[in-house]
Amino acid sequence: MPRPLLPKPDALVAVAHPPPPHDQLGRNNNPRSRRTEARRQESVAWLDKEWAGPGWLPPDVRAGLPSVGLQEPAAMVVDCLRKITELLKAKDVDVCSVWQPDGVLRTAVESDLEQRAITPRRGSSHLQPRLTSTTAKAVLSRLQTELQADEPSHVNSPDLSPELDTISVSSALYEDGFYDAHSDPSSPIPPAPAVTEHEMINKKRRHEELADPSETLRHNADVAIRRAEADHLAANVALARLRGRQETVDEGRAAMNTYIQDLRNDLDAHFGPTNGNANSDSAAGHGRRRTSMIVDSVKRDYYTRIDDAEAHCERVLISGSELPALIENAVRQEAMTKKKLLAAKARLTAIDHMWEAKKKRQEEARARDEYFQLETRMCDIQVQFDQAREVLAVKQREAVVSIEMAEQEDWAGILKDLGKSRE
Repeated sequence: MPRPLLPKPDALVAVAHPPPPHDQLGRNNNPRSRRTEARRQESVAWLDKEWAGPGWLPPDVRAGLPSVGLQEPAAMVVDCLRKITELLKAKDVDVCSVWQPDGVLRTAVESDLEQRAITPRRGSSHLQPRLTSTTAKAVLSRLQTELQADEPSHVNSPDLSPELDTISVSSALYEDGFYDAHSDPSSPIPPAPAVTEHEMINKKRRHEELADPSETLRHNADVAIRRAEADHLAANVALARLRGRQETVDEGRAAMNTYIQDLRNDLDAHFGPTNGNANSDSAAGHGRRRTSMIVDSVKRDYYTRIDDAEAHCERVLISGSELPALIENAVRQEAMTKKKLLAAKARLTAIDHMWEAKKKRQEEARARDEYFQLETRMCDIQVQFDQAREVLAVKQREAVVSIEMAEQEDWAGILKDLGKSRE
């Protein structure tokens, strides 16, 4: 089978968002619709950049768009997702947590799916998850309310007893750089544990329930480790995906170069130099020259088409030129998150050592108290022993005096008088 002269466009064209349907193109003719569509495309490009692809809308939710006659999310949904991403980044919250199994967006989508399953519509045999504008606005309003309500929870601490002044230290630890270790917003959704909004809402309640400052310190350090682990994993996933994209671009460019070179080799082999003696008769030489001119013209035309195809492929692959810079940034982000993870673990180890030292000091204090109590009791017993010894000595002396006085009496006369009285 002969090789096609031009490469297939699908083999090298980068994946892009599908074009809108024809009926939607008709609705975009008026200026207001064009402005709305332009803002939507700008927000989509921003989200694609921050999430390093279309990961801001999971594949299962994106697959449900055709069920409502859409190829791309609505402008209101895209606007709400952008505001949600900006809000979470401003609060140093892991943006990937919203699509986790217990995240607010995933929970809202599943609730909508369950509601539609309870009251199915006619003709809807297979239900798919989807994110409507109403659901997106409700999630945005909920996040704004919860994050604003949670903001003073670690600033205004409740009044505690004077001996718990170290609570302020734990609050300072909670707000320092360890909690600034947010993941790259362009990172995709990693299958990693993340601090959800439920933990953020209950943070103040937990601080009030923890009466021991050491427990508060350790709790904050443990939360910092879990956040750092999630951020580090997200950075690793983002770096791996960027490197995978770079490898794909390199493989595509290598395949393109090989394909173009094979086409050139085939043309060179097919339109090689003609055999024959150039000094033959004039008629035959004239015919060969004319044939050679036609072949050269066809050959130039084919080479022009190959050059155009190669230039087109280069323009398609030029979109991967920013990958080295993105990979470099991802490497720095991964190193930074790893450094903060190690620092968080070192902090937890230091807190454990402090906790162990505190326990040993408490045990020493209890042993010292018991020793002093026993020493006090021994002193009291010694005093009682000395008093009892003095009393014993007095009684012994009195007994000796009494015995001596009794021995001097006339016991024989007393006994004789006693016998006479009985008679």
